[in-house]
Amino acid sequence: MEAAPPDPIFKVNDAFKQDKNPKKQLLGVGAYRDDNNKPYILDSVIEAEKRIMNMDHEYAGIDGI
Repeated sequence: MEAAPPDPIFKVNDAFKQDKNPKKQLLGVGAYRDDNNKPYILDSVIEAEKRIMNMDHEYAGIDGI
């Protein structure tokens, strides 16, 4: 059985590891982490979760939610 071709996203990870810029941010592979290696939740994700969790599970009107 022939192996699948390598996933191009891993090239982003390799480039990140080689970059010497101390301000670099890896946004391509895995979860975002803060300086303490804890998950960093984007503000947009927090807002989306609030909107989803506050839904009443009714059908949206013609104008949407």
